[in-house]
Amino acid sequence: MNQITKLGESTRLPLEKIAQKSTVMIDITSYVELREKYKNLPETVSDPKELSIVSNFLIDINAETKLLDKLRLEATLEARTVTNNINAAFEPYIVEMKEMKKITGDRILEYNREQEKIVRQAQERLEAERRIEQARLDKERKEKQKDAIFPEEVPEVITPSVPQLVPIVGTVKTDSGSVGTMSIVSHSKIQSAIDSGVREIQGVKIYCVWMFEVIEASQVPKEYREEKLSTKRKN
Repeated sequence: MNQITKLGESTRLPLEKIAQKSTVMIDITSYVELREKYKNLPETVSDPKELSIVSNFLIDINAETKLLDKLRLEATLEARTVTNNINAAFEPYIVEMKEMKKITGDRILEYNREQEKIVRQAQERLEAERRIEQARLDKERKEKQKDAIFPEEVPEVITPSVPQLVPIVGTVKTDSGSVGTMSIVSHSKIQSAIDSGVREIQGVKIYCVWMFEVIEASQVPKEYREEKLSTKRKN
């Protein structure tokens, strides 16, 4: 069913504009200080004092990274809001055009499938007629062989093979351009077949995919773990 709904009659779409020039002042004093501290950090940790220094630096730089990221989001909030509004303004029109495109394309594909069906049925009908005629000729030959002095001299008649009919479907040239039908690989259909248990598809290499679920994290051996640091800054 055609679900296309008629949107507004206006041929103009009012949109917000993002300012072309905008300056935001961000205080990065902490970043500058941390960068200088980083230059003086020990390259390797060799005692508790150095461990404390490096740990404090890691806590500070994690906190500063979160702060700068927060400031970045605040600085781009207006631009992102305008962008979201613009996307929202275009979306219903794009969605509608995609639907019109799909419906129109389906009509062409349905026509092509119908033409292929007609050609296939004609091919099958001609082949059936050929087999009937060949059966008649074979029967006639056997009857002649019964009365012949030398049966092997009765010639065998073979009906000519049915010519392959060419489907009408092809590239359609119009005033605007051309429309052709392509047969492309459907990854979703292949994945669906594999999920259902198919393990061999011509032209496709199927890999075994192993999945897992952790049911008791505390029991997982060390060789299956990785180290990750966690920091918490005092308020």
